[in-house]
Amino acid sequence: MKNSRNLWMDLLNVFACLGVVLLHCTNRQIHSFDCNQDYSFYVGAFTHSFFYWPVPIFLMLSGANLLGYEKSWKTFYKRRFLRTVVPFLGWSVFYGLVMVLFKWDEYTVKTFVEDFFNGKLNGHMWFFIPLFSLYLSMPFLSSFIRTISVRLSYWFLAIAFVFVSVIPCVFNFLDLSIWKGTLFPMGTRYFIFAILGYCICHKTDWFDTNRKMIYCLGLLSAIIQFVLLIMIVPIGELRYRDFLGYEYPFSFMIALSVFLLFKNIKWHKLLGEGGRGYRIIREMSSCSLGIYLFHAALFMINGYFELNIRTFYGFFVVYIISLIVVWIMKKIPIIKYIVP
Repeated sequence: MKNSRNLWMDLLNVFACLGVVLLHCTNRQIHSFDCNQDYSFYVGAFTHSFFYWPVPIFLMLSGANLLGYEKSWKTFYKRRFLRTVVPFLGWSVFYGLVMVLFKWDEYTVKTFVEDFFNGKLNGHMWFFIPLFSLYLSMPFLSSFIRTISVRLSYWFLAIAFVFVSVIPCVFNFLDLSIWKGTLFPMGTRYFIFAILGYCICHKTDWFDTNRKMIYCLGLLSAIIQFVLLIMIVPIGELRYRDFLGYEYPFSFMIALSVFLLFKNIKWHKLLGEGGRGYRIIREMSSCSLGIYLFHAALFMINGYFELNIRTFYGFFVVYIISLIVVWIMKKIPIIKYIVP
C-alpha cells in the first residue's frame, strides 16, 4: 500500500465519483418532494438508499492512504494544500463569478464572503471544509491510530459508532431532545470514517473474519433505508433527514460493506494482469476530484437551458462530459492545478 497504487482503491474511487453524480442527478424528488410519487421519486429513493455511500468512502480512502503516511509532514501539508486548497479557491472564484453575474441581487458582501469560504457558492463544495479539518488533524490522528493496539482501535470505533451514529439517530428519529455536539468528539463523523478506512486496511482481522455478516447488514440497511424513505418523505416534514445522515447507522453500514467488498474482490482475476484497462482506471480515478468540482457547472447550464439532465439517464451524460472536460483540463498548464 505504501509503494504502489491499489487497483481496488482506484476502482472504488471511480465508482464513488459515479455515485456522487448519480445522487445529484436524482436528488430533486427526495430533497424537494412535490407530492408526486412517480417513477423519479422511487428512483431517487433507491439511489439514496443503495448508493448513499460515496462521501464516507472518500473519507475512508483518505484514512486508508494517509493515516499511514511516514514521510515529512511538512511535505504532506504542502501536497494537501496543492490538491485541495488550491482547487477549492480556484473553483470558488469561478462559481463566485457565476453567482455575481447571474444572481448578484441575492448577495450582500457579507453573505458572499460567507458562502465563498464555506463552500456554498457551489453547494457540492461543502465537502472541502470537513476535508480540511481531517487533513489538518492527520499527523495527530496518524500517531494515535498507529500506536494503539488493534483491540483498542476496535474499541474506539465501537464507542464512536454508539455515540456519534446510533444515539443521535435514535433521538432524532423519535423527535427527542439531545445534547448539542457529541460526547465523543474524537470520533466525530468525519474522523470515524478515516479511522475506519485505515483499520480495514491495516488492522484487518475482525473485518475479514466477519465480512459476510457485514455484507448482510449493509444490504439490510439499504433496504430499510429505502422503505423508510418511501414512507417518510411524503409526510413533507423532512423527517427523512433524521436518519439519512452519512454517519447514521444505515449509511454507516452501507459504506462499510461497500469498502470491504471492493477490498476483497479479486480484481486482478476479473480484469486480468496489467494492460490498458489498468491505465484507463487509474486515469479515471485521477479525474474524480475534478469531476466532483466541475459537474455542478453542468447543472447550472441545465437550469438555464432546461436540458433535463438531472435524471437517472442524464447522470451518464453528466459523468461522461465531466470526465472528458476534466481530462482535457488536466493537460492544460496552470488550469491543471484546479483539477489535481
